[in-house]
Amino acid sequence: MNITTIGELAAADEKLLKDKFGVYGAWMKRAAHGLDDAPVEPVREAAKSVGHTTTLPADLTKREEFRRVLLNLADQTARRLRREGMMCKAVQITIRDPDMKTITRSHTVDVPTESAEDVYKVACKLMDANWREGEPVRLLGITLQSLSPKTETPVQLDLFEYEETPRKEQLVSVLDRLRDKFGESAVLTAGMLTNDPSALIRNKKIRGTSLQTDFLREKGDGE
Repeated sequence: MNITTIGELAAADEKLLKDKFGVYGAWMKRAAHGLDDAPVEPVREAAKSVGHTTTLPADLTKREEFRRVLLNLADQTARRLRREGMMCKAVQITIRDPDMKTITRSHTVDVPTESAEDVYKVACKLMDANWREGEPVRLLGITLQSLSPKTETPVQLDLFEYEETPRKEQLVSVLDRLRDKFGESAVLTAGMLTNDPSALIRNKKIRGTSLQTDFLREKGDGE
Protein backbone atom coordinates (compact mmCIF):
# COMPACT_ATOMS: atom_id res chain seq x y z
CA MET A 1 0.00 0.00 0.00
CA ASN A 2 3.11 2.24 -0.09
CA ILE A 3 2.70 3.07 3.60
CA THR A 4 6.22 3.11 5.04
CA THR A 5 6.04 5.38 8.12
CA ILE A 6 3.86 5.79 11.21
CA GLY A 7 2.89 9.25 9.95
CA GLU A 8 1.66 7.86 6.64
CA LEU A 9 -0.30 5.17 8.51
CA ALA A 10 -1.88 7.80 10.76
CA ALA A 11 -2.90 9.82 7.69
CA ALA A 12 -4.22 6.83 5.73
CA ASP A 13 -7.91 6.49 4.95
CA GLU A 14 -9.51 4.36 7.68
CA LYS A 15 -12.04 2.82 5.31
CA LEU A 16 -9.25 1.68 3.01
CA LEU A 17 -7.38 0.13 5.95
CA LYS A 18 -10.53 -1.65 7.14
CA ASP A 19 -11.21 -2.95 3.63
CA LYS A 20 -7.69 -4.42 3.54
CA PHE A 21 -7.29 -5.65 7.12
CA GLY A 22 -10.74 -5.69 8.74
CA VAL A 23 -11.02 -4.45 12.34
CA TYR A 24 -7.24 -4.72 12.63
CA GLY A 25 -6.95 -1.87 10.08
CA ALA A 26 -8.92 0.47 12.33
CA TRP A 27 -6.80 -0.60 15.30
CA MET A 28 -3.57 0.19 13.39
CA LYS A 29 -4.77 3.70 12.54
CA ARG A 30 -5.67 4.41 16.19
CA ALA A 31 -2.34 3.00 17.33
CA ALA A 32 -0.51 5.21 14.82
CA HIS A 33 -2.17 8.22 16.52
CA GLY A 34 -1.10 6.91 19.94
CA LEU A 35 -4.70 6.10 20.90
CA ASP A 36 -5.66 3.01 22.90
CA ASP A 37 -9.09 2.77 24.49
CA ALA A 38 -8.51 -0.69 25.92
CA PRO A 39 -9.31 -0.77 29.65
CA VAL A 40 -6.50 -1.09 32.15
CA GLU A 41 -6.49 -4.64 33.43
CA PRO A 42 -4.72 -4.97 36.80
CA VAL A 43 -5.16 -8.74 36.63
CA ARG A 44 -4.08 -10.29 33.37
CA GLU A 45 -6.81 -12.27 31.64
CA ALA A 46 -6.10 -15.77 30.43
CA ALA A 47 -5.23 -15.76 26.75
CA LYS A 48 -8.10 -16.52 24.38
CA SER A 49 -5.64 -17.79 21.80
CA VAL A 50 -1.93 -17.95 21.08
CA GLY A 51 -0.77 -17.05 17.59
CA HIS A 52 2.11 -15.98 15.38
CA THR A 53 2.13 -14.75 11.79
CA THR A 54 5.10 -14.02 9.58
CA THR A 55 5.17 -11.90 6.42
CA LEU A 56 7.59 -13.22 3.81
CA PRO A 57 9.86 -10.91 1.77
CA ALA A 58 9.27 -13.02 -1.33
CA ASP A 59 6.40 -15.23 -2.42
CA LEU A 60 6.63 -18.90 -1.53
CA THR A 61 5.28 -21.43 -4.00
CA LYS A 62 6.78 -24.78 -2.98
CA ARG A 63 5.42 -27.26 -0.46
CA GLU A 64 8.75 -27.73 1.33
CA GLU A 65 9.04 -23.94 1.76
CA PHE A 66 5.59 -23.77 3.36
CA ARG A 67 6.43 -26.60 5.70
CA ARG A 68 9.67 -25.00 6.89
CA VAL A 69 7.80 -21.83 7.83
CA LEU A 70 4.98 -23.77 9.49
CA LEU A 71 7.53 -25.72 11.54
CA ASN A 72 8.98 -22.54 13.01
CA LEU A 73 5.52 -21.12 13.67
CA ALA A 74 4.36 -24.34 15.34
CA ASP A 75 7.48 -24.38 17.50
CA GLN A 76 6.97 -20.87 18.84
CA THR A 77 3.20 -21.05 19.34
CA ALA A 78 3.57 -24.31 21.26
CA ARG A 79 6.41 -22.78 23.32
CA ARG A 80 4.16 -19.89 24.30
CA LEU A 81 1.31 -22.28 25.05
CA ARG A 82 3.46 -24.29 27.46
CA ARG A 83 4.80 -21.13 29.06
CA GLU A 84 1.21 -20.13 29.79
CA GLY A 85 0.49 -23.57 31.26
CA MET A 86 -2.28 -24.12 28.70
CA MET A 87 -3.38 -26.74 26.18
CA CYS A 88 -5.28 -26.21 22.94
CA LYS A 89 -8.12 -28.09 21.30
CA ALA A 90 -8.02 -26.37 17.90
CA VAL A 91 -5.36 -25.26 15.41
CA GLN A 92 -5.97 -22.50 12.87
CA ILE A 93 -3.78 -21.43 9.97
CA THR A 94 -3.84 -18.11 8.13
CA ILE A 95 -2.79 -17.87 4.48
CA ARG A 96 -2.46 -14.59 2.56
CA ASP A 97 -1.48 -14.17 -1.08
CA PRO A 98 0.31 -11.19 -2.69
CA ASP A 99 -3.07 -9.59 -3.52
CA MET A 100 -3.94 -9.55 0.21
CA LYS A 101 -6.57 -12.26 -0.16
CA THR A 102 -6.64 -13.99 3.21
CA ILE A 103 -8.15 -17.29 4.24
CA THR A 104 -8.25 -18.95 7.65
CA ARG A 105 -8.93 -22.63 8.24
CA SER A 106 -9.09 -24.49 11.53
CA HIS A 107 -9.25 -28.06 12.78
CA THR A 108 -10.32 -29.42 16.15
CA VAL A 109 -7.99 -32.11 17.50
CA ASP A 110 -9.25 -35.26 19.19
CA VAL A 111 -6.99 -34.84 22.22
CA PRO A 112 -5.95 -31.48 23.75
CA THR A 113 -2.27 -30.80 23.10
CA GLU A 114 0.69 -28.58 23.93
CA SER A 115 3.01 -30.32 21.46
CA ALA A 116 4.68 -28.48 18.59
CA GLU A 117 4.76 -31.78 16.70
CA ASP A 118 0.96 -32.12 16.93
CA VAL A 119 0.43 -28.49 15.93
CA TYR A 120 2.78 -28.83 12.97
CA LYS A 121 1.05 -31.97 11.65
CA VAL A 122 -2.38 -30.32 11.79
CA ALA A 123 -1.08 -27.11 10.19
CA CYS A 124 0.49 -29.08 7.32
CA LYS A 125 -2.74 -31.00 6.69
CA LEU A 126 -4.73 -27.75 6.63
CA MET A 127 -2.20 -26.19 4.26
CA ASP A 128 -2.23 -29.17 1.91
CA ALA A 129 -6.04 -29.20 1.87
CA ASN A 130 -6.49 -25.48 1.21
CA TRP A 131 -3.57 -24.41 -0.96
CA ARG A 132 -2.26 -25.72 -4.27
CA GLU A 133 1.47 -25.94 -4.83
CA GLY A 134 2.60 -23.24 -7.22
CA GLU A 135 0.19 -20.59 -5.93
CA PRO A 136 2.13 -17.73 -4.27
CA VAL A 137 1.91 -17.10 -0.52
CA ARG A 138 3.07 -13.88 1.14
CA LEU A 139 2.02 -14.49 4.77
CA LEU A 140 1.50 -17.54 6.95
CA GLY A 141 0.25 -17.82 10.50
CA ILE A 142 -0.70 -20.39 13.13
CA THR A 143 -3.13 -19.70 15.97
CA LEU A 144 -3.91 -22.13 18.79
CA GLN A 145 -7.51 -21.87 20.00
CA SER A 146 -9.95 -23.37 22.52
CA LEU A 147 -7.37 -23.05 25.28
CA SER A 148 -7.70 -24.54 28.74
CA PRO A 149 -5.34 -24.77 31.74
CA LYS A 150 -3.23 -27.91 31.57
CA THR A 151 -3.97 -28.72 35.23
CA GLU A 152 -7.71 -28.72 34.48
CA THR A 153 -7.67 -30.50 31.11
CA PRO A 154 -8.40 -34.24 31.07
CA VAL A 155 -6.44 -36.09 28.39
CA GLN A 156 -7.46 -39.62 27.46
CA LEU A 157 -4.54 -41.70 26.16
CA ASP A 158 -4.27 -45.18 24.72
CA LEU A 159 -1.78 -47.68 26.17
CA PHE A 160 1.07 -46.72 23.83
CA GLU A 161 0.58 -42.98 24.42
CA TYR A 162 0.30 -43.61 28.16
CA GLU A 163 3.82 -45.05 28.14
CA GLU A 164 5.37 -42.58 25.68
CA THR A 165 3.78 -39.26 26.72
CA PRO A 166 5.63 -38.83 30.07
CA ARG A 167 8.97 -39.40 28.31
CA LYS A 168 8.14 -36.89 25.60
CA GLU A 169 6.95 -34.33 28.16
CA GLN A 170 10.14 -34.74 30.17
CA LEU A 171 12.28 -34.26 27.05
CA VAL A 172 10.31 -31.18 25.97
CA SER A 173 10.60 -29.73 29.49
CA VAL A 174 14.39 -30.12 29.42
CA LEU A 175 14.59 -28.53 25.95
CA ASP A 176 12.38 -25.64 27.07
CA ARG A 177 14.64 -24.98 30.06
CA LEU A 178 17.73 -25.03 27.83
CA ARG A 179 16.17 -22.54 25.44
CA ASP A 180 14.96 -20.34 28.30
CA LYS A 181 18.51 -20.19 29.62
CA PHE A 182 20.61 -20.09 26.45
CA GLY A 183 18.22 -18.59 23.88
CA GLU A 184 15.61 -19.80 21.43
CA SER A 185 18.19 -21.06 18.94
CA ALA A 186 20.14 -23.12 21.50
CA VAL A 187 18.43 -26.41 20.57
CA LEU A 188 16.62 -26.79 17.26
CA THR A 189 15.45 -29.54 14.97
CA ALA A 190 17.19 -29.77 11.60
CA GLY A 191 14.09 -28.42 9.85
CA MET A 192 14.28 -25.16 11.81
CA LEU A 193 17.84 -24.38 10.65
CA THR A 194 16.84 -21.85 8.02
CA ASN A 195 17.47 -18.26 7.03
CA ASP A 196 13.90 -17.48 6.02
CA PRO A 197 11.96 -14.85 8.02
CA SER A 198 10.00 -17.43 10.00
CA ALA A 199 13.19 -18.05 12.00
CA LEU A 200 13.04 -14.44 13.22
CA ILE A 201 10.08 -15.19 15.50
CA ARG A 202 12.56 -16.94 17.78
CA ASN A 203 14.13 -13.51 18.36
CA LYS A 204 12.14 -11.62 21.01
CA LYS A 205 13.40 -8.29 19.64
CA ILE A 206 12.59 -9.08 15.99
CA ARG A 207 9.66 -11.44 15.90
CA GLY A 208 6.56 -12.10 13.86
CA THR A 209 3.38 -10.45 15.05
CA SER A 210 1.12 -12.01 17.64
CA LEU A 211 -2.58 -11.22 17.88
CA GLN A 212 -3.34 -8.07 19.86
CA THR A 213 -5.51 -8.34 22.98
CA ASP A 214 -7.85 -5.53 21.96
CA PHE A 215 -8.05 -6.92 18.40
CA LEU A 216 -9.27 -10.22 19.83
CA ARG A 217 -11.73 -8.41 22.10
CA GLU A 218 -13.21 -6.37 19.21
CA LYS A 219 -13.37 -9.39 16.92
CA GLY A 220 -15.10 -11.43 19.60
CA ASP A 221 -17.59 -8.68 20.38
CA GLY A 222 -18.47 -8.31 16.72
CA GLU A 223 -19.11 -11.96 15.95
